[in-house]
Amino acid sequence: MAPPVRDIAHEIRLANCATLVQNAHVLGWAGNAGSAGVPLLRQGYAMSDHNKQLVEHFINLSWNTGRFNLLRQIVTPDFVYHTTFAEGFKDVDSFVEYVKQIRTAIVDLDVSIEEIMAEGDRVITISTFSGSFQKPLFGFPPNNKVIGFSAVSTWEIRRGRVCSQNTLVDLAGLQRQMAQNWGNGTVRAAG
Repeated sequence: MAPPVRDIAHEIRLANCATLVQNAHVLGWAGNAGSAGVPLLRQGYAMSDHNKQLVEHFINLSWNTGRFNLLRQIVTPDFVYHTTFAEGFKDVDSFVEYVKQIRTAIVDLDVSIEEIMAEGDRVITISTFSGSFQKPLFGFPPNNKVIGFSAVSTWEIRRGRVCSQNTLVDLAGLQRQMAQNWGNGTVRAAG
């Protein structure tokens, strides 16, 4: 009988998620937890539930499927994106180009939401990005190895549309994987 096939991407997501969830609890982001650690919403439950679905839709349209014309319909005209992985702030058009660049290099990119919390017009997601580098990206050569890294994002929703996203990327975890796969290189900003 053949040994079971390991799902490396899934194992990376679980390890990264466990670290970020632990950090969220240390930082007090988990809020008032009900049974199974699900945050209790004091008010605006329906709005918070809708906002979670909106953020899930945003991630699916942008990172997972690249359906950018539909994405533009669910963001405000003054949408702003910021990440620790790239310098500066990006409007929706700059964000789309940034995502296209990453999706071109990592054609099997999958962004999985590991945890999502919302209250009122604010949403927090803990996500895992995973895939194999098949084309050069940010100065790194392709190697077809699966890389996975976590990110925590805060989102602001205004009138049923996403108006901002700020993302903290686990650069240390990504750097460790890059060093293992490409030698002692360091992650460079993706400006």
